[in-house]
Amino acid sequence: MNQGYWKRRVMWRWLVPLWGFEQTGGYMVKRWFLVGVMLLLASLPMVACGMPQKEYDVVLEERDAAQAQTVSVKSDLDKAESEIDSRKSDLATANADLTKLKVELEITQAKYDELSAKDSELSAKHSELSAKYSELSAKYDALIHGTARIKEEDLEQLVFESVNQERQDNGLHELEWYSGLHTMAKDHSYHMTIIKRLEYSEYSTGWQEVFLAVGYLTGDRIANAAMITWKLDPNYKTKFLNEAAKNGAVGVVKSGEYYYITYYADTGFAEHGW
Repeated sequence: MNQGYWKRRVMWRWLVPLWGFEQTGGYMVKRWFLVGVMLLLASLPMVACGMPQKEYDVVLEERDAAQAQTVSVKSDLDKAESEIDSRKSDLATANADLTKLKVELEITQAKYDELSAKDSELSAKHSELSAKYSELSAKYDALIHGTARIKEEDLEQLVFESVNQERQDNGLHELEWYSGLHTMAKDHSYHMTIIKRLEYSEYSTGWQEVFLAVGYLTGDRIANAAMITWKLDPNYKTKFLNEAAKNGAVGVVKSGEYYYITYYADTGFAEHGW
């Protein structure tokens, strides 16, 4: 139904009361009245709508199409909103997982830092133990394989310096190194390597002392051990703290793991008789 139908119906309801007038007013009046009514009814669709029926139908179709499009767009919008809500839910879940991973990462980092600190501590202890191991290994090798490798000339100077230190500590002048005495001390130490024992020389016109070292790790220890042993001799002061002594020397010869040491000192006169 359209608006023209309703308009005609309204007009008929308005004209019904006049029907009685048509019946009482004569045939001609009735005829012309009917003709006017028919003309009026024919023009109602155009007058009532304000536009042709065809254009009105087109407008209705466009309206219906627009309504259908609106419904479709609303459906798409609802679908998009639903998808957005789903994505928000997924994002919230991802954020929760990320937060959990961050917490786990912090815990792992704390454990890593703790282990790194322990590793540094253990590395320091390892270095310390390695140093002690090397020291003990050197001592073990020295005990098993004999005295450490010490140069003869270095040991000669260490022993001679120990003698002069003793003289200085007792207010005496230092002995001067004399090559002639050194040659004799060296020869005598070599002689002791042949006989495999300590022995005093028969050719010394000054003062002498001998010492045998084995199993020591350093030359300093050998020199210190020699002085301690020589101090036990009742003639120690005569041999080492004699004011008349001017020259001196020490001769060392190594045989196997043994160091044979000879000390000579004299008054420094040219008439040695050697």
